[in-house]
Amino acid sequence: MNQMENEQTIVLENRPWIGMDVHKENFSAALYVDPRPGAPDLKSMPTKGFKRDAHGVSSCMEWAENLLARRRPGSPAPRVCMEATGRYSIDLAREILRQRPEWEPAIANPRFVKKHGESMGQRCKSDKADARVCACFGAERQPLAYRPLQPAFQELQELARERKSIVEQRTSLGNRMADTGVSKIVCKSQKQLMKQYDKLVEKLDAAITEAMENIPALNADAQAVTQIPGVAKVVSAVTMSELGDLRNFRCSRSISAAAGVNPRVVESGKSKGKTRMSKQGNGRVRAVLYCAAMACLKTKDDHCLKRFYNRLVSGGKTHMQALGALMRKIIVLMRALVISGKPFDPDYDLKARLSTGLSDNSSQPVENLS
Repeated sequence: MNQMENEQTIVLENRPWIGMDVHKENFSAALYVDPRPGAPDLKSMPTKGFKRDAHGVSSCMEWAENLLARRRPGSPAPRVCMEATGRYSIDLAREILRQRPEWEPAIANPRFVKKHGESMGQRCKSDKADARVCACFGAERQPLAYRPLQPAFQELQELARERKSIVEQRTSLGNRMADTGVSKIVCKSQKQLMKQYDKLVEKLDAAITEAMENIPALNADAQAVTQIPGVAKVVSAVTMSELGDLRNFRCSRSISAAAGVNPRVVESGKSKGKTRMSKQGNGRVRAVLYCAAMACLKTKDDHCLKRFYNRLVSGGKTHMQALGALMRKIIVLMRALVISGKPFDPDYDLKARLSTGLSDNSSQPVENLS
């Protein structure tokens, strides 16, 4: 059985890879025919440009399959790797899945692909060169295949992102209104625009509520996480629309890393730098977690999260360090409540201390408070 699994793993790792450098109207494709250990010969990879539409994708597939039939007969279906470029890469991945679902396209972090190209000694910057680097990155790192969101989740994500954009524009307008001079026309137009922004935010809030109610499972999860102090409808909607089902994360470390609120340790020999928040995750989720942490501290009731923050501050942590730890605590609790289905207990930390025999003045390491 182990020998069969090893043989299957070798076949999967040796699949051809197609790297794609995606733009608004077109994309460049590079075919890595037979990935092998060692430094690849980038110049030997055939490349070609195509239109970023259904016809262009079918032409790319025909081109790649003809090349594989000549250079590697009987090869398994190739996989595709491309950098994340917003709607451009998502639409292209969806079209590939529609025509060839066995190609399993992957959308990689552009930062990781860039560092991979630098490690290979890439000196030039062109569409063909970037497509070749994407193919090498996919063959070596084996990124996970892209999973398209369900239409209901996609609608919720678009609503949440549009609300964030409108709120930012409203905040910018409010800052401009504070610096307005003597022009009555400018003052009148700004007030009218502010009223429009307020109406848009109310309309989007109602649409977000309706979208969540149309997904029973998501609505139940939202009701579970909004028990946490500071976590309201917008926080739950943004978190779940960006990260998907919180049950898919294996542990608390994986979900905190996805949000970028995990600590980043900096050490080298005897030199020890400051441990900061990594911020290598979804920035939209991190933004609402910051708002949730601030709102959590402003609640009147005394609860475990506020005591957690105060314990860190009294232990010598700064306000921002304790706030970052509280952000991680909130996202971890959201996952725990969704998985367990139990109600939120604001005094669970006190019960845990009583069960372990710890006093109120004793402190635990931060990494154990998860």
